[in-house]
Amino acid sequence: MKISEDTLKMLKWMTTVNGGIKIDEGNMLYSKSESQAMCCVCQIKEKFPKPFVTTNLTKFLSLVDIVENPEFEFEDKYVTIGSEDGKSKIKFFMSDPALVNQSNKIPKEQKDIAIKFHFNSEDLGKVYEAAKVLNVSDITLKTEAGNIYMIVSNRAVPNGDYIKLKIGEIEDPDLEIEYYYRKQNLKLIPEYSYDVTVYSVGLTKFISTNSKYDRFEVFVVTSKEN
Repeated sequence: MKISEDTLKMLKWMTTVNGGIKIDEGNMLYSKSESQAMCCVCQIKEKFPKPFVTTNLTKFLSLVDIVENPEFEFEDKYVTIGSEDGKSKIKFFMSDPALVNQSNKIPKEQKDIAIKFHFNSEDLGKVYEAAKVLNVSDITLKTEAGNIYMIVSNRAVPNGDYIKLKIGEIEDPDLEIEYYYRKQNLKLIPEYSYDVTVYSVGLTKFISTNSKYDRFEVFVVTSKEN
């Protein structure tokens, strides 16, 4: 089978979530961080004919890069990566599934919604750039006077530098909420925009509205101010 560039790009991004992966037979990709604080699901165009498991997804993708126009043959214990012209062939052995800390499941739909809004790619890029410039670990979602803000800061330093970015508006000017994310858990692809649902139980769902994939969703654990 062939694996498209779009799917390979998604797999490469998933290495930032977890170094290993379990892919079931079919067209769904899942990944979950080692801390269990975020997970994602992506529906791709092609279908994997057999399950694929590896503890070192980066190594697998690096081997794929070596082969020109690669074709993949999936067996029970290994994958053969061969060039279209037959000049190159790599045999990559799969890992024991017990060694990969993954669960191909996503959180169940929740009912208690705190807020819903659209998060465009331009604003997301600014949030990530602010976090990089300040070199801080916390991102706060806050509503004030009908506006939605993302505040990039270090919550352990109350008087430290911070950047406050307006990312949207809400109809209810009296709604005041405040939720927190660890930067390391808020892993999104910044080229995409998202419809965001924040649940009161401590979970945020990001659904991409303009990705190249049939479905791309990210779930992040959320902390609420007591």
